[in-house]
Amino acid sequence: MPVRHCIAVDCTSDSRKNKDILFFQLPKVESVLKKWLDLVRREGLNVDPREDNRHNVVCSKHFVDGCPTFEHPLPTLFSYNNYKQNTPRKTKNSHQGRTTENNCTTNEPTPKKVKLVKCNSEKWYPYVSGEIEISDSCTDENNNGRVAGVGSEFEMVQDHNYTCHNPSLKYCKEEELVDRIIVLETECKELHSENKKLREENEKLLARKVNLRDELLKKVLQSDESIKHFLGLPSVCFFTFFLQFLTPFYSKVSFWKGAGRSGSKNWQEKEQQKPGKKRKFTMLEEFVLVMMKLRLGLDNFTLSVLFGTSVGHVSGLFNTWINFLAQILESVIKWPSSAKVKKHMPLSFKLKYPNTTSIIDCTEIFIQKPKNCSAQASTWSNYKSHNTLKALVAIQPNGAFTFVSKLWSGNISDRKITIDSKYIDNICPGDEVMADRGFQIRDLLTLKGAYLNMPPFTHQRKNGIGRMLTSKQIIETRKIASLRIHVERAIRRLKSFRMLGGILPLNMKNLSSAMLRVAAAFCNFMPPLAKKFK
Repeated sequence: MPVRHCIAVDCTSDSRKNKDILFFQLPKVESVLKKWLDLVRREGLNVDPREDNRHNVVCSKHFVDGCPTFEHPLPTLFSYNNYKQNTPRKTKNSHQGRTTENNCTTNEPTPKKVKLVKCNSEKWYPYVSGEIEISDSCTDENNNGRVAGVGSEFEMVQDHNYTCHNPSLKYCKEEELVDRIIVLETECKELHSENKKLREENEKLLARKVNLRDELLKKVLQSDESIKHFLGLPSVCFFTFFLQFLTPFYSKVSFWKGAGRSGSKNWQEKEQQKPGKKRKFTMLEEFVLVMMKLRLGLDNFTLSVLFGTSVGHVSGLFNTWINFLAQILESVIKWPSSAKVKKHMPLSFKLKYPNTTSIIDCTEIFIQKPKNCSAQASTWSNYKSHNTLKALVAIQPNGAFTFVSKLWSGNISDRKITIDSKYIDNICPGDEVMADRGFQIRDLLTLKGAYLNMPPFTHQRKNGIGRMLTSKQIIETRKIASLRIHVERAIRRLKSFRMLGGILPLNMKNLSSAMLRVAAAFCNFMPPLAKKFK
């Protein structure tokens, strides 16, 4: 610890020798610091309160109470006053020696004698009526029993002069005062009525509870454009019709409460009403919440704030509704017959490939990187350079989804996923399938009596330098590419549901296949991607 020395003149206090003495740093306040330095009287000492002055100290010998106190905050005991406190002497001319009588002899104005006269206050002073009451008789201050009648005089000190000495000034005449009072009364009444109106409006605003959920629903459901943007549905009419369609099934829905706790209940199998407390949200509110999460990719916390509920409730609603919608919309994605496909065949296919029944392609969904090394290897996609889940989708020529497989790990090949998803079982003899070069399934389709329309591969040049396509192959490649683009457009429409277009959390991988099928089903309600042949 550094050694401290008192800065007072002729003081030898040292923190090494004097253990019982306390040392106090100089104050930071500039005005107080100046008082301390004036009392210390040390020449050549310049102290800046903004700098570090921890070594400039004053010991406790120089304080009356041994330390700075409220009564004696300054050091006053020094060698130049023999360590004694200066006390003022009492003299005849000092303030302390003065008596009360001397105080009364000061040059103060003498109190004026005011004569109080009894008058009719209500007649002459209607605005102070009732404030001062002057009786016909009253006793004096000394309480000697002497009665002061009307017109008697007594001494009263006036601290202000309330009379108007210059009648030419404004409001000094009686008529002007009366007019001014009338104007002020009118303004007061107007302000009172305005204040009353503002209070009523304020009470109405306080009574009105702004419900963020209701305001959000109004904005979402106000037009077809907002419905399509927020929910991914075609129109308000479709939204209303679909809710009416769900009503009989909704009463039998059991909320998801975790693995092993969401099996079928007795009340679901029998014609009974669901037991337990009433649900917090209506069917419309729950459906909007789930579709907003699927369409916009909002997290559970954001939805809990918008709808005024807990994060756990949002998670349970989403898990329940996604599985519920996947079962209800299962029949929307179905394989059509060849006759129906040809009936709704677009003009572009009719002119180029009239026997095409389906266009297939694979789509991948990004997921979070798993911690397990084997899971990382199985979900890694060299094509996307990311951990993904992969699914096979098929559309008919007008752009509607006819087949959506479940999601597989990202490193699975196109041929493997085509076999394992049992897509080949839907192919009939005479069908034509359009695919990209990666689908090596020509032999599988040949066994079914079907044909694969695929862009031709390049072959080596005759000179052995590079690879090429013939003019006929280039024309065929362009024809196939102009039609196969519709499956890319369908996948882009599918990825407009941002839960599928972003990075999917690993805790939602069990719902990924259901979300994919629900999104594909709602895409089928959209207008066709290609115009119908007429």
